[in-house]
Amino acid sequence: MSQKSLFHRCVIPLCFVMIPLLVSFITYFNSRRIENDTLHQFVAMASGLILIASIFFGALVIYILAFFRGAKPAERIIVSLIPAVVFEVYEIYVASGVFTFAESLYYGLSPLPITIFLLAFGLMGLGELVCRLVIKRRGDHVRILIPAPIVAIVAMVIGLYVALIWGNGAYFFYLYIDSYLALFKT
Repeated sequence: MSQKSLFHRCVIPLCFVMIPLLVSFITYFNSRRIENDTLHQFVAMASGLILIASIFFGALVIYILAFFRGAKPAERIIVSLIPAVVFEVYEIYVASGVFTFAESLYYGLSPLPITIFLLAFGLMGLGELVCRLVIKRRGDHVRILIPAPIVAIVAMVIGLYVALIWGNGAYFFYLYIDSYLALFKT
């Protein structure tokens, strides 16, 4: 049995998320041109929800699709992180319109990108467990619970707690702001 091509293993699963992400991005940011206010609000809301879902949950979808298309673990991880990386690069680009290059890079450590990457790794861990469960139910002898996905899920839960829930996210945000002031404001 020959190995499937990289396009089949990785690019097709990536396109399954990136095409809706890019279409919803373009639609969302151009919806203001719709003159009918009700239609504008509907299009903006629908495309915004698709955009956010693609960024937040794209890693899970890509990981599972890549798994069942025969992608190796490293390939699955790399391709699953692409939506988060694309979003991060775009956000740094937007920040560079206001801040210096170094400050813009630092912006990439703000709570939102950290949350997206934590979520991506945790969802990849969940995806691995789901894929293993499906394979086990098909009759293959495979352990469902292995350390790496469990560690990813636990790290996601702890990281999301620290970044968003602990003190309503204020502690992490103030640490971020205090670090920014220490680095860039003299």
